[in-house]
Amino acid sequence: MNRLLMFSGDVHGYITALVNRICCEMLLEHVDCIVCGDFGIGFDKSWDNLYNKIEPKLKKSDVHIWVVRGNHDNPEYFEDEKKYSKDYVTFMEDYKVYEIAGKTILPIGGATSVDKKMRTEGKDWWPGEAIKRVDIKTLPTRVDVIVSHQCPIIFDPVTVKLDDDDDIYEAVTEERNYLNNIAFNVKADYWYYGHHHTHYSGEYKGMKWTCLGISNRRDLRPDLEEYKEKENPNPQGEEKP
Repeated sequence: MNRLLMFSGDVHGYITALVNRICCEMLLEHVDCIVCGDFGIGFDKSWDNLYNKIEPKLKKSDVHIWVVRGNHDNPEYFEDEKKYSKDYVTFMEDYKVYEIAGKTILPIGGATSVDKKMRTEGKDWWPGEAIKRVDIKTLPTRVDVIVSHQCPIIFDPVTVKLDDDDDIYEAVTEERNYLNNIAFNVKADYWYYGHHHTHYSGEYKGMKWTCLGISNRRDLRPDLEEYKEKENPNPQGEEKP
């Protein structure tokens, strides 16, 4: 059975709204939806109770939600996907290549919070929020899709310094430059990301990139986008002259 692959921007705790959008409003079935971070997990201890409420709809519509770690997620949920994941929700481990709906997916979680000085450690901010760095040579040279929370600095938007906070500006610039190296060395058809709360799109050397905006808090309609296959200019596989 073919499955529909979709991507969502930041959910920020509106998890039920995401499920309702897919299952009740859009009436979709057989869906894999990847959330590009800031699921809003870990802000309280009610994950089991919440999951029990959404599971019947996910099961009925055969919808599976895959979650990339955002800076507004408790990193503990993503260290071992088997510990907190459920039958229809998976917390993805950084840099582990997943095969979802027939596509290879490379998740890269985390980002630096520009508002961390206004948050409380262990309650709504966690020291392990930043992107985990790995040796680029250990990564695959080719996947179908890269999914992250933050994005390379060559993608929109431009990094802006807020309130003359040099430390945060430097940290954000550094992590986005790190992601540049991944974009330079890992080939992919698509790169999806969230974090910036606005919809952007573009292309870099054949890789289409898309920033998915935040959920609309007025009517709780998460920003969703369907994965679309790239057009194959040479579908029969003939050698080009």
